[in-house]
Amino acid sequence: MQYKTILMALMMASGLVLADCESLIQKTRDEIHENKEDYSLASRNKALAYLMKADVKHINANPLPDFECKKLVHKAKSELRHGKK
Repeated sequence: MQYKTILMALMMASGLVLADCESLIQKTRDEIHENKEDYSLASRNKALAYLMKADVKHINANPLPDFECKKLVHKAKSELRHGKK
């Protein structure tokens, strides 16, 4: 259990936990909806699926909620980059 505390402290010290995950999810969703024409339908759908998973991880509050949530938001943004028109 101590390793999770140490990992969280390292993440905070390195600046990985800067923004609230909920705001990152919302910002990414807004970007998808505002710029629909910039991304393929498949990449938007995959990104939205990752954001839904991130939202669930954030709500369930597992031991490292922000880490898991932000990892999924990063995957969503990656899908958007790959599907850029």
